[in-house]
Amino acid sequence: MALRLITWNLNGLDPTEIDLRTEAACLRMLLRPVLPDVVLLQEVVRRSWHAHLKHHFSAAGFTPWPADPTDTPSEYFSVVLVRAPLPTEAGGVEPFPGSHMGRCLVWARLGWSGRSLLVCTGHLESGRQASVERTRQLARIVDVLRAHGRDGDAAIFGGDTNLRRAEEPRVDGLDTLDDAWIASGAIPSLRATWPAPGWDPSPGWDPSPRRAPGARFDRVLSCGLDVQAFSLVGGTAPGLRGPPSDHLGIEVCFEPRGHRPA
Repeated sequence: MALRLITWNLNGLDPTEIDLRTEAACLRMLLRPVLPDVVLLQEVVRRSWHAHLKHHFSAAGFTPWPADPTDTPSEYFSVVLVRAPLPTEAGGVEPFPGSHMGRCLVWARLGWSGRSLLVCTGHLESGRQASVERTRQLARIVDVLRAHGRDGDAAIFGGDTNLRRAEEPRVDGLDTLDDAWIASGAIPSLRATWPAPGWDPSPGWDPSPRRAPGARFDRVLSCGLDVQAFSLVGGTAPGLRGPPSDHLGIEVCFEPRGHRPA
């Protein structure tokens, strides 16, 4: 049984064309040949949630975790959306104690393919000056995923890590998890999720075979799963002067580890 997941930072803090951009993002995620089973969103604001995301995802059969993600003192937040009939056993929000930006780990525990599956998202501390706190937050995520996967269950984190390449060696255990981009072949044109101007992964666009300019801030990390496919979500949209977000989303298709299609 495949599990299809999308994670995307929607750039809700930028008010420019936020209604048009959020509508375009909803269409990008929900008008697909195959609907995702789980969607992980970061930098959602009250306007984008109540005017757009809440209604579109409810109509498509998704349940949000937390049930009311706007019930927070922060002006922006992250949310896990799970599509029926996947059963959700529990969910929660764990604030990062050292965050100066109100950042949290948002999680939901699902029943999937005969095992417990933990799905998490978060928007880790931003800016070069926050390197120590950011790596501390990611180390906590690594611990959470590894603990859940210890007894043969599976776990996924997808979100905006803001991680710089030089910070990777400072996160204990990061190399024990599967990074979806690397597991899918580390295709250079799919590397950057915070792209340089002009980078456009729209359907039909022929990317350069060279390394994609920009940063790999957005990542999907997992344990107990095999990555079957990896792609980017975003690009230009009709009626917009730019893309829906300054980040590209990531879509990953997973199978239970060791599964062999018939």
